[in-house]
Amino acid sequence: MADKGKEMMPTASGNVESSSSSVNTAAVEKDNPSQPLWRYVKRVGKGPGGGGNVMFSCKFCDMMFTGSYTRCKAHLLHISGVGIRPCPKVTNEEIKIFKKEQDAAETKKSSSKSSVSVPLYATEEVEDASKKRKTLAQAFNNMGRAEMDRRIGRFFFASSLPFNVARSPYWKDVVTGLANCSLSGYVPLSSEKLRTIILAEEKANIEKLLEKKKFSWKQYGVSIVSDEWTDIQRRPLINFIAYSLDGPIFLKCVDASGEYKDAEYLKGLFIEVIKEVGEDNVVQIITDNAPVYQRAGMNLASDPKYSHIFSTPCVAHSINLALKSICNPSKDDPNASFLCSWIEELEHDVRNIINFVVNHNNALSIFNRHSDLKLLKVSETRFASIIVMIKRIKQVKHALALMVTDNDWEFYQNDDIVKAQEIKKCILEDEWWDKVTYFLQFTEPIWQMLREVDKEGPMLHKVYDMWDNMIEKIQNIIFRHEKKNVALDDSEFFDHVHRILIRRWNRSNNPLHCMAHSLNPKYYGQTWLAGGTGPVPLNRDPEISKNREICLGRLCSDSHRLKIINNEFASFSGGRNDSIQAAMARDEEDPVNWWLCFGASPNLQHLALKLLSQPATSSCCERN
Repeated sequence: MADKGKEMMPTASGNVESSSSSVNTAAVEKDNPSQPLWRYVKRVGKGPGGGGNVMFSCKFCDMMFTGSYTRCKAHLLHISGVGIRPCPKVTNEEIKIFKKEQDAAETKKSSSKSSVSVPLYATEEVEDASKKRKTLAQAFNNMGRAEMDRRIGRFFFASSLPFNVARSPYWKDVVTGLANCSLSGYVPLSSEKLRTIILAEEKANIEKLLEKKKFSWKQYGVSIVSDEWTDIQRRPLINFIAYSLDGPIFLKCVDASGEYKDAEYLKGLFIEVIKEVGEDNVVQIITDNAPVYQRAGMNLASDPKYSHIFSTPCVAHSINLALKSICNPSKDDPNASFLCSWIEELEHDVRNIINFVVNHNNALSIFNRHSDLKLLKVSETRFASIIVMIKRIKQVKHALALMVTDNDWEFYQNDDIVKAQEIKKCILEDEWWDKVTYFLQFTEPIWQMLREVDKEGPMLHKVYDMWDNMIEKIQNIIFRHEKKNVALDDSEFFDHVHRILIRRWNRSNNPLHCMAHSLNPKYYGQTWLAGGTGPVPLNRDPEISKNREICLGRLCSDSHRLKIINNEFASFSGGRNDSIQAAMARDEEDPVNWWLCFGASPNLQHLALKLLSQPATSSCCERN
């Protein structure tokens, strides 16, 4: 065995010392110079099954294998995931030599294939360029820059790369690095090296960078965000993402094919993720409003070990469901159908207009003649799809009017006269456009709140106040349209909208919203308290105080610690220990920054930093 080890030992120069009994390596290299590592194994014969598989034995460990050159290379270079064990006898120094040989072979191979069949310039352009090169070289090397631009363009076009790739900061970093480096003769790495070595190195680098983010979880807490979707193969997949103040981190995606997705199954998945993140770090689990997820959250909270973790429905989903209830009332409620029938009719008309124009080539051609904007057919799964469609209809109002009064529109008098006349009547009717305007006006607060919450960032502490403000704005718009006094009159339509919004809030609200809201220093500052007759300190609001007690009861199992936090909250809400700077900063400073700078109460500060850093939606987990 000792003699055999010496028989094929690679030298520092990459050459191989071989005895007369070894394989004819020159013949191997002649057969395929791009596969130099064959020389370190002994090929016995063809493998079973045909193809490129051969039977070979390693000259270092004497193990027998069957496979192609890919397995041979993986065995010697210790590449995992190829279905072959690494050679136990090869040293690290020998692996480095093998890699140099393999990289050199791949570079030589890629260089032989790097020529392009299409010239960069036509013949005439080359001649013109050669005449102008000397003068243009003096003007910031414009010819060289133009030539490089065309090479880059050809790379994009030939590879069918999206043009958005050019906006990537990583692409710009690559180009800048190549332009400024002094690596003359550098040849791009091969696809093999890119998908193995470079990919593994980048993965390890990203994991190291993520460790820094995970370090902040203990101080700022984590929200587990979950969302279910179906891929192109119709597999039900469930994403899990950990969100903290430093941003979201993808944890895993579970393939639920063949599983019965009941509350217990989902609870088990939640527990696995919670253990991975750390039980003490998790503040809440954010899911959509599906009943099975709500039951799973309740089952998790009933477990004493996880009672401090709240299940929070996605606020964006809740708002969208409220909007759908307003626009599409239940047929079981005659009063709701009567009050909102005009909205259903408006949506029906808008969809008819969009479908007619988009599905008729001539109508679409006439419309495009008068408008640069396109009509939008929005998927039902998108938030506020009806608002998006009607907003676009309002934007192209003039183009639609020109379309139905165009001479070519008469074509439809003989083609689809009934639908054409209905659409023309809607578009030219002022009363119909008044309905469009009114709908967009009273849904604008809903739209604004949806856009505000449907993004990444700390939002949990803002939801309570935003929901109240949204309802107040809707009330003012509806009463103004109906020419009524908010204090003296009643509005059936607003009462109906108000019931829907309050019912949806009660379903999605949990004590965590009120607790986070009550820890925002802004609501104890002089600016907010002086903003009218309504505002009072949150510690005097009955609903918020009740929910704060419930929340603290779940977060603090230790009665002694609970008493300390209550005392610290009393001091915070009353501003007893505030300096002049701290009192002034309550009005304008970011809540997290205020607690970091002025939060003198250690227990309450720790709780405040966790709650004020949490999101309120599952937007970071959505696959749109």
